[in-house]
Amino acid sequence: MNRIYFHSTAQTLHRQIQPSPYTNGTPCPAISSIDELRPSFSLTGNKGNMVHAEAALKLLDVNRSRSCVGNLTHIKKACGSGFTKYMDDNFDYVVLSLANFIRKGMDHTMLVSVLKEIEVPLIVFGAGMQTHVKDSTTLHASTRSLIALLDEKCRLMGVRGDKTSDFLQSLGFRNHKILGCPSMYVYPRNILAIQPISYEVGNRWATAGHISYNNLDGSRPTFKRSHALLECIKGESPDYIFQDEVFSFTDLLDTAGLYDEATGKMNRDLINGFFREKLGNSLPFADYWWFNEVSQWRQYMLRMKFYLGDRFHGGVVGLQGSVPAVFIAGDQRIDELTDFFGIPKTTFSELKSEGLRAVVDDRCSMESLDAFKARYRTRLQPFVEAVTGAGLQLVNRDALLQASGAQ
Repeated sequence: MNRIYFHSTAQTLHRQIQPSPYTNGTPCPAISSIDELRPSFSLTGNKGNMVHAEAALKLLDVNRSRSCVGNLTHIKKACGSGFTKYMDDNFDYVVLSLANFIRKGMDHTMLVSVLKEIEVPLIVFGAGMQTHVKDSTTLHASTRSLIALLDEKCRLMGVRGDKTSDFLQSLGFRNHKILGCPSMYVYPRNILAIQPISYEVGNRWATAGHISYNNLDGSRPTFKRSHALLECIKGESPDYIFQDEVFSFTDLLDTAGLYDEATGKMNRDLINGFFREKLGNSLPFADYWWFNEVSQWRQYMLRMKFYLGDRFHGGVVGLQGSVPAVFIAGDQRIDELTDFFGIPKTTFSELKSEGLRAVVDDRCSMESLDAFKARYRTRLQPFVEAVTGAGLQLVNRDALLQASGAQ
């Protein structure tokens, strides 16, 4: 009972159209331009998706030679009328990572049609809203259908936090549990091993946000987060990690040598030159990065003293390697997850008024980290109980329970 089909964006692998037994998809080639990143981006979307989607693959105790990562709509097209039987014969569960699936304009028609034909139990992790939704009528009809279908068919539907749960309950749907993001459960010992730090001039640290040309050139006047981040880090030179913003650098898309696929590093001089030409000033970042693999991302973060930014999974990669992280609140996704796990956070206004040094010293202090770890420990045993209650097993069950204090 542990053959699982992962409907997932966890891996940057090109999947075969006609797969054969004992084979895998192929990794990214040794590319060097932004345009050449588009095929790999299409496999995962926003690179933060890899972090939460990878978590289910690492957490669940599955028959790894009889489980797979794929796309349900593609396999449905390949199987045709035999799809339901194929899934029933070959898999015991379907696991989906559905972060941000509740969002305005998102069309889930194909996914709904496929899930209606699946008879094996469904498991969902990390479900949540992209932004606050006041009224379900603002959502695409297929999103409302998907919510209803999941409420009916899921063996376990893990949602991100209180706001998502409150929204679902307002629609009359209660078949879900608040579990946060699965990425926070993969390496509990590392998270609990995070040590306090003090800010020092010359610290090498990382940030991530929404630094793109169309967020800085005035074409999105209501979007202030990019400008706010730059204002808050004046005098600093952190590294910047791209997730999807690079495609806004229109004049650089086909520039060879801008990206080093071996290291994940972008060419700082070319990117800063683009911004000087377009906006009249350079950006303050020491280096720029883009990662196609989470393991490469984690290894990079081990060289950082801390993370501070307004992208959640950019910071989680650090936490997974015992690197302190401070999240900038104001984004519903970050607010839900930091509140649920008690992760240190700040706001743009606090950064401006208190200064980056004071914020880092406070949020990465022993007192702050102890409070975070205390809240984090309370989340571990309920996660284990929810997953095992759905009939699944966790490879790190003992580590989670020991970290929680239950063992």
